[in-house]
Formats: sequence, C-alpha cells, structure tokens
Amino acid sequence: EKEKKEKKERKEITPEEIMKPYGVSVDNIDDDEVRVLTKENLYDTLLSLAAPVRQLRLDNSEKEDRESGRRVVIGMVGYPNVGKSSTINVLYGSKKVAVAATPGKTKHFQTLFIGEDIFLCDCPGLVFPSFISTKADMICNGLLPIDQMRDHRPPISLVCQRVSRESLEHVYNIAIPKPAPHLPPDTIPSPDDLLNSYARARGHMSVQGRPDESRAARIILKDFVNGKILSVVPPPILMNGLDAHGLQKLTKDFNLIGTKPAPIEDQDKEKKRKNRLLNQQRGQRQYTDEDEMDRMVRLDSVGHHQGGKRGGKNFVQNKNSNKPWLEMKRAQKAQKRAKKKR
Repeated sequence: EKEKKEKKERKEITPEEIMKPYGVSVDNIDDDEVRVLTKENLYDTLLSLAAPVRQLRLDNSEKEDRESGRRVVIGMVGYPNVGKSSTINVLYGSKKVAVAATPGKTKHFQTLFIGEDIFLCDCPGLVFPSFISTKADMICNGLLPIDQMRDHRPPISLVCQRVSRESLEHVYNIAIPKPAPHLPPDTIPSPDDLLNSYARARGHMSVQGRPDESRAARIILKDFVNGKILSVVPPPILMNGLDAHGLQKLTKDFNLIGTKPAPIEDQDKEKKRKNRLLNQQRGQRQYTDEDEMDRMVRLDSVGHHQGGKRGGKNFVQNKNSNKPWLEMKRAQKAQKRAKKKR
C-alpha cells in the first residue's frame, strides 16, 4: 500500500518536460548526420563506398589484373568496444566473429567475404592516446576493461565530476556525506565519500572491517559505462546558453526518469548500519581466532617439549607455557565434556 501511495504521489517526468524550460522540443530536433541504418542500408552504403575505389583500380590496372582489382577491402577500425565486430555480424545475419561487452575481445586480424567483390576486415581495437588525455577517461568511456584497472580513484573522480551528488544518491539510494559548512552546497563529492557510502549501504566490507572501495568502484564504473548512471551532454543548440549548473540540473533530471525516488537516510540510521556491519566482521574474526586456537591445542597435545638448564638445575618446559589462553581453552573443553557426561 505504501508503494502504491508513493506511485500516485510521484509525477512521472518525460524528456519533453525536461527540455521545455530550455525552449527545445524533442520532436523538432533533427540532425541529418545521425541516421539509423538497417542491414540493407548499411550494405548499400558499403557498395557505394567501394564503387569509386573499384573503378580507380580498373582504370589503372592491366587486363590480367582486372579480376583482382574488382575486390575491395573494407576495414573495421576504431576504438575498442564500439561495435566493429557486431556490425560484421549484422551484415552477415549470423555470428561470424566473437563479440563481448568487455573491451579487447577481438585480438587477431580477421578477413571475411561479403558478396563477390568485398572483403570485410575485423581489426582489434586501437587506442589513440593523442585524442584522450588520461587512462581514467578511457576507462569511463569503456575503452579499457574495468576489471583490469589498478587505480580506481581517478575514474571515480571523473564520475563525481560528471554526475551530480543528488543523482548518485537517487540512483543508489545512499546518503553521501554533506560538504563542510564553509563550502557551497553543490560541492563535488570526493571519491572516498562516494565509495564509502556505497560500500556501507551494500555491505561490501573488507576483512579488516573497512569499506571495500575497490569493489564498490568497479560496480559504479560498470554502471556508468552501461548507462545506469547518466552523464548528459546537451545538443549543440544548447551548449552556448547552458552553464555548469544547468548541465548538472539536466543530468539530475534525466537520472530521475523511470527511477524510484531515494529517501536520504539520516545520520542515526547510517551509524546503526555501520555498527551492525562492524559487529558482523568482528564475529567473523572471532570465529577465525577460535579455529586457530583449536589448531594450536591439537599441536600442544602432541607434546612438544624441550629441555634446558636454569640456575644449574635441569627442567622441562612446554613451548606453549607462555600462552595462557590455551589453558582457558582446555578448561572450557573440560567443562563441555563434563556436561555431556551428566
């Protein structure tokens, strides 16, 4: 009943309502450079591109080389994970080359026939460092595998810069610590604040009882690359009249579409949840210590003794005599055996 009430009170936001304050209609946005091609359209485009190349070869080749001059090679070259192999599979109508969501799936140069006079070449992804400033940009753009990154802070810092605090709290239903009183309220959250809040909310803790920032960073970055967290870039007609604050608001509004509003948790709930997770970790460590004590008791029961002299007198000393907790363990086991006999 509570969820039904929230659905009634909540007003669904549409893209048209978001773009209305900026004086732009979504239906009126027309860009001739952006077209969706079908399989037939794409094949016709390749034929039209190959025609002048084929004609140039035929004009400059001798009669015996004209047969080989008819064949045109079209290479699929570009960044990793942009759909080169998927385009080839679409043209063939079947799975000719392996595809995966992880960048770097294609590792070898592959040549395939399509038609009588066209070769398609599937190339491994190429990265052009001169066009991308840092490795963090390549990770956030899906050009490098997230699971193979070594430093998660720079990519998470980029996510915090591109996505507003309210959007992150809304999507993940978490409470990121507020900025200090002397800072503006729209201050970008630090990577530590975001990762700690997410890890505590999901229960991702390390063995030492601390938030597992590395695991949280990989989940957040995969959501960013897959589009669960939106980073909105306005169309060119809005770039001139939109400042940084307006861009953050636009990103927040688009993240609200189709998602359930996330209540901001108060500090008491956050503290209780933190204490509960820490108690669970303490219990796991205590269980591990008890197992270690059992192992040491078994070793001690075998009878490791050593002899020596002290004050001119011979004596025999147990190696575990300086470990009083073993005596407590033996006493506890003796009590348990006595209870069982009763």
